[in-house]
Amino acid sequence: MHKKILFSAALFLLFAQPGFAASYKIDPAHSEVGFTVDHLMFFKVSGYFDDFAGNMEADPKTKTISTVAAKIRTTSVDTRIEKRDAHLRSADFFDVANHPEMQFVSTKIEGSGANIKVHGDLTIPGTTKPVVLSGAYLGENKDA
Repeated sequence: MHKKILFSAALFLLFAQPGFAASYKIDPAHSEVGFTVDHLMFFKVSGYFDDFAGNMEADPKTKTISTVAAKIRTTSVDTRIEKRDAHLRSADFFDVANHPEMQFVSTKIEGSGANIKVHGDLTIPGTTKPVVLSGAYLGENKDA
């Protein structure tokens, strides 16, 4: 049997062998990587990335996370408007021809349970910037 742990910063469902602190893999069937950005001062544009993978180290007993790492295929961007998606894939934004994936690597994690802050480096088209993701440990369950 596998154990599942749910962490919501981008809603990650992870699998690992039972035990103490363990490594978990992101389950793409039950997870999403999404974004929302301001557009033209009054609007927000939302989208998702459909192709991603990652892992984390977590302790279900203390409901804490010690590391998170993820890779996201920039070609999989989806805003539900193909013309916008093509523009996002161009050299103006993600430059998928030269940078087919972005990555996130945690540098510090604070909190536990319903209040987790994951500090890390997000690398998009060759540029790395610090970001903070908010999340919550939502529980665990045995995988059927």
